Amino acid sequence: MAIQPPSSMMPEQRAPTPDMDNYIAQNLEFFESLNSSYASLKAQKSTVEAEVGTKTAECAEGRLVFDAKFCLWKTEVENAKSNYLHCRTQAGTLYQETSKTVQSNAEGRRADRDALVKVQCYLAMLLDGSTTQEKLKACNENEADIFSPLDIVEPQLPDLNQQLLDGLGAPGSQVQCTPTTTTATSTTSLVPAGILIGTQQECPSGTWTLPTQGRWKVNWGCCQGCPGGGGECLANCGCLCTSATSCAGLTRSNDCSTEVGCQWDGDEGICQNL
Repeated sequence: MAIQPPSSMMPEQRAPTPDMDNYIAQNLEFFESLNSSYASLKAQKSTVEAEVGTKTAECAEGRLVFDAKFCLWKTEVENAKSNYLHCRTQAGTLYQETSKTVQSNAEGRRADRDALVKVQCYLAMLLDGSTTQEKLKACNENEADIFSPLDIVEPQLPDLNQQLLDGLGAPGSQVQCTPTTTTATSTTSLVPAGILIGTQQECPSGTWTLPTQGRWKVNWGCCQGCPGGGGECLANCGCLCTSATSCAGLTRSNDCSTEVGCQWDGDEGICQNL
């Protein structure tokens, strides 16, 4: 239970009296306890702030990993939708071209069949030996049945379910994926800026490394080729700088978002992050 603050009213006689001694003793006891509680609470506050900082860093790294996987999944969904629409367009074009050819062939078959029916009529008339104007006119007007088994019935194509397509890929998500395009593959990739990927064992010799985390870092946004003409431009639109020249081209910018600066370490022969 917290100590109640003493009375703020000093004794009327400002002199070394029992009342004054009691007043001073009560205030000393209260403020000594208050100071002790303050020091304890301040230490607890520092401990909690440190724990919050550690947990915040863990959550931030977890968020980066989640965003990276989410954006890779979203990329796959967007690519699948794009490929489907492209395939559907190509199939539709091929269908229309094929339909025109089939209808043209069907008309040709109907004309050939009509001609064959008339020829059969002429032959029957000649074999019968009774050629008359009436029979000749009948043969000229003789045509095949209107509904022929040779006619083509055009199938009904399924409609495009645009609403279903629009609902794929979590369109309402708050994760911001940066659209980038690689020149090597000419494909679109959605990746969060500043993400760390891979392990030190997966890192080729002489690349931009982060020794404190044992990982290697790529510069999202160098899709037009690595700075300085060196390094290796990755299919996921990242860039590994492998020389001091290419490293010098990697600077902090809006295009590459956070943590894309680096400096060349000649002794270690690697690119360190700023």
